[in-house]
Amino acid sequence: MGPMPALEREQLILRLNEVYHDLENQSYDGKHPDISDEEAPRWQRLGSRLLARPRGDWRILDIGTGTGFVPLQLLPGLGPGDIFTCSDLSAAMLEACRANLRQAGFPCAIDLLKLDGKHIDLPDASQDAVTINAVMHHLPDPEAMCREINRVLKPGGAVLIGHEPNSAHFRRALLVWNYWLVLPLADWKLFGYEMVLKLGLFETLRIPLGRLLPELGRHNDLLRAVNARLLAEGAVDKALGAAELSSMLDAQSPTAGGRHEDRGFTREGFLAWFPGYAMEHCETYKHLNKIHPG
Repeated sequence: MGPMPALEREQLILRLNEVYHDLENQSYDGKHPDISDEEAPRWQRLGSRLLARPRGDWRILDIGTGTGFVPLQLLPGLGPGDIFTCSDLSAAMLEACRANLRQAGFPCAIDLLKLDGKHIDLPDASQDAVTINAVMHHLPDPEAMCREINRVLKPGGAVLIGHEPNSAHFRRALLVWNYWLVLPLADWKLFGYEMVLKLGLFETLRIPLGRLLPELGRHNDLLRAVNARLLAEGAVDKALGAAELSSMLDAQSPTAGGRHEDRGFTREGFLAWFPGYAMEHCETYKHLNKIHPG
């Protein structure tokens, strides 16, 4: 597929994310243990600090709610008078979220909101807090989403953003070299995968390797299903390769589908996108990417 105008690419990125997550909804939690295992304590800690503020009944919007990760972490601090709006591009993810929250005995009213990736269909100044986890890097225009968050948030409200790639890390040679030195000792399978990517062999090897590695085989099946859906509806004129699909799916990731020096997020960038806000807390962590030593 050749170059396309920016607007068409933006629309394709949003549609790709919608289709991908529609098809991934049943397997999402199992494929992303870094979110379920490592982000949960952080969101529980930050959520308890947020909900301890005196404010009466809460109106909270979670953007890109997926299977309900963030509302489940905030559950202990919620009460019957609160309203939690779960929003997502993917209708299938919203249904999975509804089922998970019901099973957990969610204590307050739940609203489900289908997003288009550009606008939030809620009134101005209607939310006490907006939460968003592992979503910004999927968006073609994250700054536009920040403007929408600012619009729907009440004066004095709070924005909690988590699990986004820190662009400063990927520009620091010491951290990058540290990653490559430790990786083969900590996770040789991931090291092999990274080397295949770095040598440009993934597209050639992913099909035969998928017959040997069940997880890669399932990933290949998902890519085929995504391409079949996009081709059937005319969103693309030929199937997307794995690297191209990854690069567009994670449109702001410095490492998705190759190395992208212009991608990622910074503290200063978020402050610029939320003018007039005070940043109460900022942390960066896990500079060894997905390595789990020991």
